Amino acid sequence: MSRHGARRNVPGREDGNELTLSTQASSPARSRRPRVQHAGHHQLQFVSYRVFNIRPSLDELLEEHPVTIEVNARPAATLLCTPVGTAELAVGWAFGRGLFNTVDELHRVTAFADRVSLMLDRPATTGGAWEDLLAARLDPNRVSGLRRLAPDDGGGADEEPGTRAKAFRLPRDQFLSALDRVCERFASDGGGPELRRAALTDGAQLCVLARDINRQHAVDKVIGWALRQRVDRGCTILCVDGRVDAQIAFKAWRAGIPVVATTAAPTSEAVELAHAAGIALAGRVLRDDRAIYCHAWRLPSGADEV
Repeated sequence: MSRHGARRNVPGREDGNELTLSTQASSPARSRRPRVQHAGHHQLQFVSYRVFNIRPSLDELLEEHPVTIEVNARPAATLLCTPVGTAELAVGWAFGRGLFNTVDELHRVTAFADRVSLMLDRPATTGGAWEDLLAARLDPNRVSGLRRLAPDDGGGADEEPGTRAKAFRLPRDQFLSALDRVCERFASDGGGPELRRAALTDGAQLCVLARDINRQHAVDKVIGWALRQRVDRGCTILCVDGRVDAQIAFKAWRAGIPVVATTAAPTSEAVELAHAAGIALAGRVLRDDRAIYCHAWRLPSGADEV
């Protein structure tokens, strides 16, 4: 058999089956002999080798765990995630999809090995999801359960009882100190660098940190935890260890989180959505070229604090 079709068998981890891996080289099939070119009396050798580990360990790879989310005993979705915090993931996912708007509508959460059952008070069948906001051209008045977190001019105190999102401000130095602590926890957190992480902080202490195989699920876990613990989300900062896209900005908007920070740069759609929501969106927070893309009044410096 040529090396194009070489196959190696790697033992499975749990069920005793064998996992077959196939390796292919990109160059045409030929024997591994040095390529020799004659140049007068000199010989120049060009040897190119491409090395692969054909017996890798599978124990160090991340585990994908299928979890089915049931809403009032009916399957709603199946997600591939890490098998930790699945109850919080299900709550955050259902909230982000607009299936309920307040934690009082959530009556029971039951987590099993491969599914999570949610009991909701009259769950919505449509409305309040990311797709609805796109169809409404980012107009929150046309989306169920969505409201602006601040007036367009970025001023004024909160006039709605029970919320503080419009009035939330945090001095910029305190904001950066809080991000330094959160990012240190990101770096020292277990599970390896392949996991994506999200966290919620109130500026003084870390409220919760979640990890998953993608950052969308990590954000869902953070929001699900905050809902179940009845945290005042209008006084918190959502931190993400990778790019913030429009869906993450939308989930923060749904949750009433007034500040979002990312170690990378956000997408342009995320900035547009955050601006419409009244969210201060900060990017590249660990670098010298860090930026606040919108609603910088929430993070005043010493010169412009009020």
